[in-house]
Amino acid sequence: MKLIVSTPPRSSRRSRIAIWIRRGLPFAALALSWALLTAPVRADGSIEYQVKAGFLFNFLKFTDWPPGFQPEPGKPYRVAVYGDRDVYQTVAGALRGKLLHDSPIEVTAVGPGDNLSAYHLLFIPRRAGVPPAKLMGKLAGGAVLLVGEQEGFAAEGGVIGLVLRGDNVRFQVNLSAAEHAKLKLSGHLAALSEIVRPENP
Repeated sequence: MKLIVSTPPRSSRRSRIAIWIRRGLPFAALALSWALLTAPVRADGSIEYQVKAGFLFNFLKFTDWPPGFQPEPGKPYRVAVYGDRDVYQTVAGALRGKLLHDSPIEVTAVGPGDNLSAYHLLFIPRRAGVPPAKLMGKLAGGAVLLVGEQEGFAAEGGVIGLVLRGDNVRFQVNLSAAEHAKLKLSGHLAALSEIVRPENP
């Protein structure tokens, strides 16, 4: 995938991305940051997934889990990256040391044999190639914010799908899927997202 943008030199872009991730700026600022990226993403995708790690952080920030699932202060938010160790390493590095509501963020690489319902957020990179329907059984009993990159991910039952719009990345939200997962999404997400309906209501 290429993200084509028009802007500052690479060193400036990288430092700006690092500042966004460190500070955890409001979600609107991160959403607008996509418009600032101008050079094609490096072959290893590291810049792309550093920025997407910032999106994941803010998805966590603007989601409420039901009683029994919301971490207590000091206990970690558990993020899983499914089926792609390269993406896992980039996301884990970008979120290392960050705190959300006084809680650390713990990032784990997972696969088909793992207990996926044990996580607060499950991210499915596009190279993993797994549609939401194949994961639903493994998410039963949990309250998991399911985020993916495949075309139609949100419409097929994911809670949030990252999509390309021209040269920019946007995201779609499936409110029915969020409700089914017992999650309450902030109005900030709805205001910045494309709301989609499930393909098979």
